[in-house]
Amino acid sequence: MRILLAVKRSDLRIGMEMLLDEQTGLKVIGSIADTAGLLELVKTAQPDLVVLDWDLPGKPLAGMFDKIRDNGPRPAIIVLGGKDTDTEQAALAVGADAYISKGDPPAELLATIRRAYDRHYPSRMVEG
Repeated sequence: MRILLAVKRSDLRIGMEMLLDEQTGLKVIGSIADTAGLLELVKTAQPDLVVLDWDLPGKPLAGMFDKIRDNGPRPAIIVLGGKDTDTEQAALAVGADAYISKGDPPAELLATIRRAYDRHYPSRMVEG
């Protein structure tokens, strides 16, 4: 599974990349810290899944979901945010496939990624 990380904090982004790259079948193919080049990166990298920080600097994410999915293959989208049900509901309402809190343990992130991918691409289910 090819994953793109769009996460504001470099320490969190690097930690997630290390975690994901050590998992069989997962590969981080790009990362970005703001929305400025996000659409172009999605278009060129063509990820299977995008992890988006709800607080990503730049344009509001709510208006970018359709554009992300219109830039080639339609990736699954997971929103990364706080433990806030309003943010979670807003993210799911604009088209996120899943939501995870920044404070959740790494195992929960991995499980969420696999569930979102399996729901988004039922014919390509990932084992692990």
